[in-house]
Amino acid sequence: MRVILLGVELINLSTANHLAEKGYEVTIIEARTEHEIKEKCLSVDIDDHVFINQMENKLKQLGVNFRYGCNARKFITEGKRVRGVSIRNECYESETLFAERFVAAFDYKTRFILSTLKIHSPSNFKMFTECEYKNPLIGQSHYNNLFLNVGQVIMGSTTIAQSAKTLAEAIHKPITLAAEKEFCEDTSSQFFSDLSKNMNQFFSSCFAVN
Repeated sequence: MRVILLGVELINLSTANHLAEKGYEVTIIEARTEHEIKEKCLSVDIDDHVFINQMENKLKQLGVNFRYGCNARKFITEGKRVRGVSIRNECYESETLFAERFVAAFDYKTRFILSTLKIHSPSNFKMFTECEYKNPLIGQSHYNNLFLNVGQVIMGSTTIAQSAKTLAEAIHKPITLAAEKEFCEDTSSQFFSDLSKNMNQFFSSCFAVN
């Protein structure tokens, strides 16, 4: 099964590792070039740069395909499923990539492409706070094979690892017709009013064990 992840955020890299170990064909699309990412990491945190390099090397050994300097422009949808993503590739040419599952880190780099699906904020997707996964940092959109995470939110290594493992488990789970109907339903306003409290509780529990 093919999975496309948008962004080289740490939670995406860790998720890609779990998926690749399960035998998935994984592609990571990143708008920035490798040089731009290196400069950013070095200017903020040298440890992040070292970790990203180590993780990237491991993922490449597992067969993960990195596509740097590629801008995701538009999702191609059919009914309640995403079938592909249209990008401007490294050569500034239009290209379409197809997959069975998609993951987007919700941040400034994916804001435009997610807005084309009317996903403008975390309140537009169902976070995993009231289901078997119980993690408010990741969720699923009204397209049942498009998963999202909170992207560049500052979090500890334990939180990243736990969120990535949970997200990989959700991606690995078969999408049934019942699940499709469930995730297409609108969630209640009370759910989103409790979102901030759920995230605070989750962060507190994770930082307590870091």
